[in-house]
Amino acid sequence: MDNEKFGAFVAQQRRALGLTQKELARQLHLTDKAVSKWERGLSFPDIAVLEPLSEALKVTVAELLRGRRQAQTELPGQEELQSAVTETLRRSREEILLRRRRHLRALWATAALGLLLCFVSAFAVWRSCAAPYPEPFALLPVPCSWTEGETEQWREALPDHSAYDLGLNNRGRPVFQRPFAALALAGAECGDAVAYLKAACGLPPLSRWTWRGYKNYAWQLGEAEPRVQRQGQLLTKILDLYENSFE
Repeated sequence: MDNEKFGAFVAQQRRALGLTQKELARQLHLTDKAVSKWERGLSFPDIAVLEPLSEALKVTVAELLRGRRQAQTELPGQEELQSAVTETLRRSREEILLRRRRHLRALWATAALGLLLCFVSAFAVWRSCAAPYPEPFALLPVPCSWTEGETEQWREALPDHSAYDLGLNNRGRPVFQRPFAALALAGAECGDAVAYLKAACGLPPLSRWTWRGYKNYAWQLGEAEPRVQRQGQLLTKILDLYENSFE
């Protein structure tokens, strides 16, 4: 079946009935763009539309498939009808496959765009949280080993909490037995100093990956309130010991 022949026949019958493309489309519950594509030979209707289309155009399905009116003396040929139906089914399958391919392409394009946005977001987070600092951005910093030893002189300067318990590394330096717990507690107990540094120096939240920025600035709180200055001094001591804990 020729798409152009089919489209010309549809246009001819529509005009003969005095219908516009919009009026015909309204009867079929479709858009006038679909009718326009049929008449220009750009597409073929779905097989489910053939019967209501033939009724709207006052022709038989066989005439619609042939693309011409059937003479009263002309008997429908079985082979011709079978061929027309087979061709219609083939074109309908092609239309369905084409729509599926378009949907898959749109789905893959959306997924690729989503992955790109995730990558850009992750890169932006890395640039803001890790890149400004000279130390490597270690994802899993590993604390050093420690042994019991004389740590009272350093321990006395810290609040009384088990998270601040100390040991000695293999170089005899004081280290936290649980450095991550010590850092978390320091962020809470020195919260005012942390908030001051975050706002004044543009630092990201205090964490095991961003602590060095706070260590660099915690002792420079001369313009802050005395309470914030005291917290800054304590935070400096804690971060010094925290740094030792990974040597």
